[in-house]
Amino acid sequence: LSPTYDLSVQTDLWMETNPSVTSARIRSELSDIVAYARNIKKSTSVSVCEEDNEVTMPVTTFHNIDLKYREYIGVELWKDDGVNNMFITSPDECDDCKPHDLSDNYHEGVSSELYLGTLSGSPDLDYGRSLTAIPKTVLYYDASGNAIFGLGEPVYRKRIGNVLREVEVGDIRVYDMQYSANGNQIKYPKNSVVRDGDPDLGNILNLFGSDLRYFDEPDPFNSENSSNQTLDWFEDIYRIGEGEDYLEYDVEIRALGAQNELLYVDLDNSGDVSRDDIRIFSYDFNNGSIVRLGDTDIGLVFNSDTPPSQMVDPVTMCITRDAMLYPEYGYADIDRSGSVTPGDIRLTPVADFSPGTVVSASDFDAGYEDPPGSGIIVHTPLEERTIDISESNIVFIRVVDDTPPYPIHGEDIPITPFVTYAGIRRITEVTIAGNTYEAGTRISAGDVYRHSFKANMLRLGANGNKRYVDMAVTWQNWYGCFL
Repeated sequence: LSPTYDLSVQTDLWMETNPSVTSARIRSELSDIVAYARNIKKSTSVSVCEEDNEVTMPVTTFHNIDLKYREYIGVELWKDDGVNNMFITSPDECDDCKPHDLSDNYHEGVSSELYLGTLSGSPDLDYGRSLTAIPKTVLYYDASGNAIFGLGEPVYRKRIGNVLREVEVGDIRVYDMQYSANGNQIKYPKNSVVRDGDPDLGNILNLFGSDLRYFDEPDPFNSENSSNQTLDWFEDIYRIGEGEDYLEYDVEIRALGAQNELLYVDLDNSGDVSRDDIRIFSYDFNNGSIVRLGDTDIGLVFNSDTPPSQMVDPVTMCITRDAMLYPEYGYADIDRSGSVTPGDIRLTPVADFSPGTVVSASDFDAGYEDPPGSGIIVHTPLEERTIDISESNIVFIRVVDDTPPYPIHGEDIPITPFVTYAGIRRITEVTIAGNTYEAGTRISAGDVYRHSFKANMLRLGANGNKRYVDMAVTWQNWYGCFL
């Protein structure tokens, strides 16, 4: 069992105010600590100097803190006086802060009391990034055994034709990897290929959870390599949410465009584009965006069942399966033929084809002649599935049948991107234009404050929240500081 600690926070900040308005809160990103706050009272003081007992400082103590992991815990100090320090434009929001309620009343862009480390700032450079689901052909080895992908765990990209969810010959190691075998440490570089006899051959691989997304970008080290719709070693991974369920079930999909290539979730089943519908693919708006009042596509009538748009109202959404019967790709079966045919719409990346592209007669997935020269075209069969919407408005093909409320399963296939906002966690270190954000930190939208309070020589944010001062916890001990 790990030992417990009594953590004392000493400070003389804002002690000129009567009654005391100084409050402290501690937190743990790994849930070691259930966050709670205490007021720091001037009547409770301790000596801060062994040579002079007359020098005292107010203190408050958090009891029985049980720290199990190596991590950063956070300590926040703020002025619990009910004064909104956030620069705002609406006077209706001025009453959002309440004094002596043991809360800093922080609401992004709206309200916050003054806290140690308050600084105005612009949004992080990865705020607003469009993130992509990690393909089913990229899997990880769960070295920790906790069924959650963690930084440093081996990641593999499956070779075309390799369909087992284990490490096979020809698979590619995405990252640098060190493997222990028979007491020997074997190192493999990123993008190395698995060979016969390698010690990781046969390791069981896991799908990434639906809450993990990555930023697909061109190779920053080789301008000739564009974004390739699969995870590379230099690309950033984010956790967009945990424990989400579906919010809307079995929604209808309808189409616009000459080739039915513009797909929408017709949320109210009205037959035309209306408020709160979701664009799956669009030319004029971001894929995955929600229709709002005033948008130029409001009122457009979806394509009907008449030629040349036969049998598209509503659109049948389907998946293919690989040789092991795992879900592979998503297609909109425009002609409801039950197989991939010219005119169908790809919902996911398929080889070099992007989501939203239309299958043409010459494409490899449009069918093949078997036997050659026979004139008999064999098409890939499709399996019809339902479409559900998550709590964060991501459109999924639901693969796994379950009972309501339907949880999001790892096999389910997201078909709309996710745009980052404040609070999204970085799983990997992110570097943009010379600015580096550490793994584990959260994206900030940037707030503008009336008064700043810079925390000199103190580090903030590694604990997962920029309003908290970092305290490192090691295997043997933890270290704190006086504030």
